[in-house]
Amino acid sequence: MQTRRLTRNSAHGRLRTFVFACAFAVVASLHMWWGISPVHADENNDVPATIAAVNVEIGKDGRVTVTEKLTWPRKSVDSGFVTRDLLTLLPYSSEQWRKFSYSNFRLESADRDFVFDVLDDTKNIIVRMQPSPEQESTTPTHSDATETKEVSPEDDVIHATLTYDVEGTLATLVGTESSRNEFFWSPLSPTRHPYTSLTLSLNAARTAQSTNCTILTPASIDLNSLDPQSTNTDDAEEKDADNPPPSCAVKKSGSSLTVKTKNLTAGFGLATRFEFPSGTFESSSAISVYDPDPDSSETMNPEDQEFDPTWTDAIDQELEESSQHIGLIFAGVLALVLTTFIVYHSRRKADLTFDGLERADVDTALSLTHDDPAPKPIKIAKDAVAPLRFIPPATLSIGETGALWALELRWNEATAILIDLASQGFIAVSENPTVRDSDESSPRWSITRITGVGDPAQSYQRILMDRVFGEDENVSVHSLHSRYAPQFLEVLSEVGQAVSAKSLVVQQLDHEVARRAHRKQRTPLGRAYAEQIFGFEQAIKSATASTLERFEVDSYWKLFERYLPYAIIFGCADEWARLFDEFPESFEQPSWFSAPSTPVDNSAPYTWFLNRLREFTH
Repeated sequence: MQTRRLTRNSAHGRLRTFVFACAFAVVASLHMWWGISPVHADENNDVPATIAAVNVEIGKDGRVTVTEKLTWPRKSVDSGFVTRDLLTLLPYSSEQWRKFSYSNFRLESADRDFVFDVLDDTKNIIVRMQPSPEQESTTPTHSDATETKEVSPEDDVIHATLTYDVEGTLATLVGTESSRNEFFWSPLSPTRHPYTSLTLSLNAARTAQSTNCTILTPASIDLNSLDPQSTNTDDAEEKDADNPPPSCAVKKSGSSLTVKTKNLTAGFGLATRFEFPSGTFESSSAISVYDPDPDSSETMNPEDQEFDPTWTDAIDQELEESSQHIGLIFAGVLALVLTTFIVYHSRRKADLTFDGLERADVDTALSLTHDDPAPKPIKIAKDAVAPLRFIPPATLSIGETGALWALELRWNEATAILIDLASQGFIAVSENPTVRDSDESSPRWSITRITGVGDPAQSYQRILMDRVFGEDENVSVHSLHSRYAPQFLEVLSEVGQAVSAKSLVVQQLDHEVARRAHRKQRTPLGRAYAEQIFGFEQAIKSATASTLERFEVDSYWKLFERYLPYAIIFGCADEWARLFDEFPESFEQPSWFSAPSTPVDNSAPYTWFLNRLREFTH
């Protein structure tokens, strides 16, 4: 692993990049999926029943407007927020994927005042809706109702109307003697959702000629492959063999078509496809795609798809026989230009160093950096091996270390910073034993600011403390990610500013979603620090029971706790915990972490502790 990081600018690495660029669909697929925050599709029987009635209007001009009538139990709204997940990528055929974009969101409710925000996790558009903070809960109680009148079912629910526009759903099918128009969309993502009933009504200028619907699972869109710990769909189906599987059916009423679901549960979504006569809507509003079913006999089966998110709309250029050679030449030139563009923008920039500088020599690099004039930097474009180190860089904080190592700003750094603050005695974490994992509307964890210890040394640490606590000394959350994801973006931005202020990188670092780490360069000083980090990374990843004493820490527990934040940013926290599970008697639950439960398996207490932290952060 270490050698791979240090040789990424070598000639061999550039050749490998060129080969991968030629297969640009695969490269784009990896870039799209790698490192995305995982979406779990486990069962969530405690989530209250929620109903969604979706109405789709297709105008003659091709504008697609969606109006959703949403109904929630009042208690689920009063206890937190409700969400609506909308897929942005959906398999269309064995070789094609379709991409959807959303805009013009509006939310109205006569029952409550709502505020909402729209988040994008690159796989879903997430509309998060919650009651306005200024409005008090008006949930009727049964004790009050008995004094006046009986509580009606309508008093226990809240209605809201969500409207938005969606693009990418309309297509003109080509590849047959007569073209057809099509509407293709997923009104429900197979992520963890509370919807037990969903109907979709579609209205267009003409009646659809054929319609089908398909139940989606996380495996349909490769969501399970993102997280090895997410629920296995096959196991879930085996476990619930007594329950009927989800299904969908299409009903026709006049010129309107309605899709209804049955036995819908969390972890199952819906995809729909309607075919119309040619000219139903303007061709300028639709994309041209190759007809996956020219005989109208093939049924869409997302389970059989191979994931290629680079294919958002398939363009079929039908060339006449008389122009075959010209078409081939044009296609070859276009492919060459595209390959050159991808190679240029996907190649990694080489780090900078000073000629003759020893590996990991931070002191000399620091002195030369501040010389006037400083030596002219040169690029590193050859293989190099960093010296093994058993301590991290002394003058870099945990956040700066992670950002310089990855050359991007990641959620891993935010998690490591928080655990580092806890181990330093600035905060304490405790678990509420009465809240179940599946109850996302109730706070499960309590975070307490420890008083009398002063403020953290780093500016981004102080910002994190301020964003988490504000003026309070104690806050309750279900998980850090669900509560503070937007605020932590500000913390990560401050980490990037700190790295730049120390003259460690040439370009400003971006968030990991931008996928631009390969375009960032370390300065000679940043390269020297990075080589120290690489050496320490190698020591952490290659550690064994017989080499732990080389870290020169008093006890196994103190060694584990001190370097756990580094294992998190290096992506080897599980391996680090399993290593210390060989010494179960050395485990000590830290004073800053309080959990009512004990390790289920006493032979692996460190892994148990790490899993509790993971549930807290995510």
